Amino acid sequence: MNYRNRICLALVGALTVPGPLFAQNPDVLFNVPGPADWNVAASWTSPIGPVVPGGPAGAEYPEDVVGISNGGTAFLANAAQFPVDGLVISNGTLEIRQGGSALIQNAPPNTYAGFGTTRVNPNGTLNLIGNGKLDTDNFVLAGGTLKTTFTGAANSPVLADAATLNGRLNADFSSLAPTVGQSFKVVDAAAGALSGAFTSVQATGLARGLVLEPVYDAASGDASVTVDNRLIMTVNRRTGAASFGNVSGPNITIDGYTIASSSGQLSVSGWQSLDDKNSPAGWFEANPGADRISELNPGGELILTAGGASIAIGNPYDWTPTAFAEAPVEDLTFRYFSPDGASTPGLIEYTGPHNNIVLLVDTATGAAAIQNQSTFAAEIDFYTITSASNSLNPAGWVSLDDQNVEAWAEANPKSNRLSELFGAGTGGSLFSPNEAYEIGNAFTVGGQRDLQIRFTLSDGTSIDGIVEYGPFEISQGPLGDTNDDGKVDIVDLNNVRNNFGGQGLGDTNDDSVVDITDLNNVRNNFGAGGSPASVPEPSAWALLGVGLTALGMVRRRRSR
Repeated sequence: MNYRNRICLALVGALTVPGPLFAQNPDVLFNVPGPADWNVAASWTSPIGPVVPGGPAGAEYPEDVVGISNGGTAFLANAAQFPVDGLVISNGTLEIRQGGSALIQNAPPNTYAGFGTTRVNPNGTLNLIGNGKLDTDNFVLAGGTLKTTFTGAANSPVLADAATLNGRLNADFSSLAPTVGQSFKVVDAAAGALSGAFTSVQATGLARGLVLEPVYDAASGDASVTVDNRLIMTVNRRTGAASFGNVSGPNITIDGYTIASSSGQLSVSGWQSLDDKNSPAGWFEANPGADRISELNPGGELILTAGGASIAIGNPYDWTPTAFAEAPVEDLTFRYFSPDGASTPGLIEYTGPHNNIVLLVDTATGAAAIQNQSTFAAEIDFYTITSASNSLNPAGWVSLDDQNVEAWAEANPKSNRLSELFGAGTGGSLFSPNEAYEIGNAFTVGGQRDLQIRFTLSDGTSIDGIVEYGPFEISQGPLGDTNDDGKVDIVDLNNVRNNFGGQGLGDTNDDSVVDITDLNNVRNNFGAGGSPASVPEPSAWALLGVGLTALGMVRRRRSR
C-alpha cells in the first residue's frame, strides 16, 4: 500500500475542500455519508477491504494516503488509532472534536496539490511531523491548534495561497536542538496573503532559557518562529530567595530590571538589590514596594555571560502558607532592560519544596518516592497514582503494604493505577514534614510523563498532589540537620557558625546562603535525633545569635 504521488494533508475542526478528483487513487477511501467515526473500519474501503486508516493492528501501514471524496463527514472524538502519511479531501469533511486528534507524518517530496479551504476550528488540531505537508488554497486557523514537530532544519511548512491565523502554535523540538537565532518557517502563504497572528506560541524540547518568537512577514506571506535566549529568574517558593542569570547564551547586557507581583507578594526588606551590595557600582533602587521592585544603572551596564554565576538578590518573594496543601500565589513577573532601550520579559522558575504531597519520579531508573514537602504534617488514609498511558510498573512497585508500614493494603495494582488504603478502621498514617517513602521502581522507563497522584486525608478531604520528574535524593533528617547524619547537634551548629553569611554546610533550607534562618532551624530542633541533654542554654543561643547577626551586618550593607 504505497501508491503515493502528490498528497494534500488537511486536518480540521470542520474542513471542506471542493476541487478536482484525485490525481491518483488513495489507499483508503471514506465510503459512507456520515457523520461516521474515523476509527471504525466499516467507514472505509481499501484494497484489502474495510480497514481503519493506517491499520489494521499488527499490520500497520503508516504510509497510507487517506481520501474523502464522497461529500461525507468523518469525525474523530478520540485519538486516531494509527498515523498516516496523507489526507486528501476533494469533497467532504473531517471534524476533529474535543479530545480527538490525528497524526500525519513523513509525506513524500512530491505532494498532491491542494484545493479549497482547510479550516482548523476550536478543539481541532493539525499535526504535522517531519515532512508531513499541508498544501491548500486557503488555510484558516480559526481557534484551533497547529502542532509542528521539527525533525530537521528543512521541515515543510503549511503551503497555502492564503492563510489566516487565529489559533495556537505548538512547536516540538524534542528531535532537534536548535541554536539561538535559528528560524523555522511554519506557514508559507502567497505574497501579501498572510493575515492574523498566533494567539499563543508554545515550545517543548528547547534548552532552558530558550523561547520562540513569532515573526510575521505580510509582504512575503511567511509566518516563522525564531529561537531567542532569555534571562531566567529562579525563586525558592519556601524561602523566598531569588536570583537571575543567563543559562544558554549568548551574552545578555542589561542596565535595569523590574520584578512585579499583582497580589503584593514582594518583600522590600528581604530584597538585596545591587544598590545594597554596591556590586557592581552604579545601580539605584526605584521606589520599591510590595507590588514592584526595580533598579537601574543610568551610566553603566551588567553583562551576564552564558553559564556564568547568577545574580542573587536576597529573599524578595514573600508567601507563607497557613495550612497544608494551600496553593501558593506564584504571580511574579520579571522584565529586564538593555542599553539600546529594549524591554524583554524574562522567564520565572519556582524551585524548592511544595506545600503538598509530592510524587518524585526518576525517569532514567523508574524509581519513585512519596514525600510530604510541606511544613505541616498530614494524616493520610488513601492514595492513588494513575497513568493514562499505562506507564506504571506494578512489578517494580514496592508498596507501603510491602514495606509493612502500619496498616496499609494494596488495591489491585495495574499499569494504569497503583493504589493503597489504610485499613485500620479510623485514622491514617501521619506524614510529618519532609517525611518520605521510597516505593521502588514504580515508573516504566521510557514511559510517558503523565502520572498523577491523588490522596485522601483522614477527615475525608481529597487532594491532588504534585508530580516531579528527575533524579532525587531523600533526606529524612530533621530540619537543621546540615550533614545528613539524622540528628541536629553541635556539628550542625558549628557548620552554621563557620559558614555564616556565605554558602555551603549550614544551609538548612537550600536558599544558597547561611543566615539567621539556618541558625533558628538548628536552635529550634537541637537534639532531634540525638540526646536532648546536649541542648545549650537559652542565654548561649542569644549571645550566638547576636554575634552572628553582627557578623552578617558587617558583610552586607543595607540601604533603604
